[in-house]
Amino acid sequence: MPSSSGTCLTPPLPDAAFLTETLCNDSSAPDIAIAIPDGYKISRRDRINGIGGGIAIVHKATLEVHTHLDDTLKSAELMHFQIHTDPITTLRGTLIYRPPGPRALLSNAIADLASTHTLASMDYILLRDLNIHLENNNNVNSTTLIDNLANLGLRQLVNAPTHATGHTLDHIFSTSNHIAFNRTTILYWTDHHCIHFTFMKQTKHHHTERPPC
Repeated sequence: MPSSSGTCLTPPLPDAAFLTETLCNDSSAPDIAIAIPDGYKISRRDRINGIGGGIAIVHKATLEVHTHLDDTLKSAELMHFQIHTDPITTLRGTLIYRPPGPRALLSNAIADLASTHTLASMDYILLRDLNIHLENNNNVNSTTLIDNLANLGLRQLVNAPTHATGHTLDHIFSTSNHIAFNRTTILYWTDHHCIHFTFMKQTKHHHTERPPC
């Protein structure tokens, strides 16, 4: 996460932000206190080991948010969440980070994971930094993953580079017709871009961000 030079969110502040590679651990409390804007809360899963890692959801304190940590994928960090945007509207989803490494069986494992949640909700979103170049149509890992998720009704929404190298490493897949990809913006404190998207249902408009750390 960013240091005291700024918060992890940039104006205009969103309703929620989904972060990967936070690098947080038990000693990160002072930095987290600086990075989280007033009126916001954080739910986090700290890095387990190795390079990179750590995921978190930063959200307005007025939102009702429930999270659940999951150890199903040993090669990745998972956090399931439910965000109640109003008394009758809920956005369900999963935030995933996978460090660079072997990709064997990853596509099937993620599809199996997503299948249990897409059946339970029409408004499901899968937010991921898997260190896979999804823009590469010649990569068997990329195409297999996209095909497996498409069979579950999960569409890839991000159609722009999300990394300084020009690759699409950060992904948003969703079954919902109420979620729209808006744009990406460059952040000064990370080589990943911030992905802006909206969840709009009923008559309420909720702005969210996923700025990877």
